[in-house]
Amino acid sequence: MNLNRMVAPLAAPTQDGPESNVGSGFLVQSDGQIYLATVAHLATGQPSQTDDWSLWADEITLHNEQQATLARVPLFDVNDDGVKVPRFKYGRSTDTPGVLADVILLPLSPDEPMSSMSDIFHLPGAIAPYGQGDTVTIVGRRPWPALNAETHTLTEVFFELLLCHPEGLKGDSGGPVVSSSGLLVGMNFGGDNPNYPGHGLLIPVGLIDVLTKAVDGFITGWSYSPSVNQTRPRP
Repeated sequence: MNLNRMVAPLAAPTQDGPESNVGSGFLVQSDGQIYLATVAHLATGQPSQTDDWSLWADEITLHNEQQATLARVPLFDVNDDGVKVPRFKYGRSTDTPGVLADVILLPLSPDEPMSSMSDIFHLPGAIAPYGQGDTVTIVGRRPWPALNAETHTLTEVFFELLLCHPEGLKGDSGGPVVSSSGLLVGMNFGGDNPNYPGHGLLIPVGLIDVLTKAVDGFITGWSYSPSVNQTRPRP
């Protein structure tokens, strides 16, 4: 499998200066729609994600291994009232208002440069079977924007979270996690978590798959607390 074609180097401008947050991203396709998949913290620079869109970068940029900018894609539209409206799919916490999962799926049209930045994982066909104890490969851009790939072992398996050992490192965030056959297991999104010392945190591919159906951060069939349900847009 061509690891270099699995992941692309991405960046997003910070809120308070000329520097950019940097990381990784990859492409998935569901029901004919191509999405750029990456971590939400690429756009916020924060460990916790919220729906305060003023804290988010306005765009994500694609780069080559010489750090040159190849393409830009906006994260938001602006409505007639001047309010930022996300262009991307995101997932809300089921019990805490305003809190989001650390993953976004940005829809791309086939003629956008980013839609050919890497090979595409076609869902659900590209979903890998996996279990505790399996060996997986985290593919990322570290040191950014160079390619890096390392093997890890899955230590815990939940529907909304996978743990692996050893943990991934900065720059791997947003990169795909793949099986030995090149199928998608999930996305790397964090480490150095006091609740899971020494472990990497991965978003399972099943969660990425259902996120393609989310509307305003809500996933059909999921149960949300009354306080979260109150944030649903009115018809």
